[in-house]
This record gives sequence, C-alpha cells and structure tokens, in this order.
Amino acid sequence: MMDSESSSDFERVVENTTAKLHALESQPESFERTMKAVASITTCLMSAGIQPIIVGGHAVELYTFSSYTTKDVDLVLEGYQKAGDILERLGFTKIPGSRHWYCEALDLPIEIPDTILEGSYERISKVAVGDDEVYVISIEDLLIDRLRAGVFWKSTIDMEQAEALLRSYANKLDLQYLDQATNSSNVEKNIYEDWINLKNKLKELAD
Repeated sequence: MMDSESSSDFERVVENTTAKLHALESQPESFERTMKAVASITTCLMSAGIQPIIVGGHAVELYTFSSYTTKDVDLVLEGYQKAGDILERLGFTKIPGSRHWYCEALDLPIEIPDTILEGSYERISKVAVGDDEVYVISIEDLLIDRLRAGVFWKSTIDMEQAEALLRSYANKLDLQYLDQATNSSNVEKNIYEDWINLKNKLKELAD
C-alpha cells in the first residue's frame, strides 16, 4: 500500500502521462506515435512497480525498423489487475472477455498476453524514446518466439520474421544461447530443427 507521499507522487505521474497521451492525439497515426504512447505508459507503470515488456509483433516491428507492421501492442508484465486499472485511468477501455484494452482517442489496442516472459529477463533491451523508455524482449528470445509460432500455427509469416531477424542481426546474435534455448527440454523438437535449418540457410547465402 502506498503512503500519502508516494500516492501523491503517483497521482502526478498519472496526470503527466494522461497529458502526454492527450498531446499525441493531434499527431498522425504512426509507429513513432505508438512508441511515444507506450513509452509514456511504461514510465507510469514503472512508477507503480510494474515493468511492461514489449513482445510479439510490435517487437518485430521495432527490431526490423517497420519492415513488418502491426497495430496491437503486446505487453508482458506482472501485476495484471493493477496494470489494467492504471490503463483505464489513462483513458483505455477494457474489452470484455479478453486481455485487451483500447484507447479510442489514439486508436491504440494493448494486450497483456501473459504475466511471465518466455525468455531471459537479463537479456531485455531498453530503448530510449524521448524522455521515456521502453523495455523489449531480446532479439534472441523474439526469434525463438517467431519460430515457435511458425511451428505451432504453421505460420509462414512468423517463419519469415524469424529469418528477417536472423539476417538483420546475424553478427550480433548470441548463437550459443539460441542453440541451447531451442534445444532445451521446454521447447518442441521441431523448433530446434527449424533453427538449425535457418542457420544453415544463412551460411549457404553467405558462401
């Protein structure tokens, strides 16, 4: 429970965040506007002890510099109910029967798909957005996520995104981590096989 001073400080953060989001309404819809909104929301949630981590399609869009686009923003965070209450205070409406909140003024849907990150918290990327910051799943764990989706859903677009991430960051990826993570007991066998095939494909193109 917050003391009166902490509560007062948090109220100021909420007011400041609300003002920032309201100011964005006059800007044209774009990836940059969405990032500013999410960064402002992140600052607000962090002040309440909640760290939201961008995952899914929006993380792909960020890492591929908008080569792949999506409207939804997926955030993994602990404190689901508390985060939902804060989002509603910031102008979002909970969509009944789902894990989605929607801000009509910004045409911005936010989903909280899980409370636990499927990946390493130590590898999370921190990206500055103006005076605020966002936290993003690591490239390695995002690549694994795309492989997992590609295998489970037989999704061509997810496999394409995995390959795009590998091509773009081949010299920066921790390949040993990827080998171990895709070959762990918690991951389907097909994902490891697809990872090896993808890695070999990149080697062939480089030769």
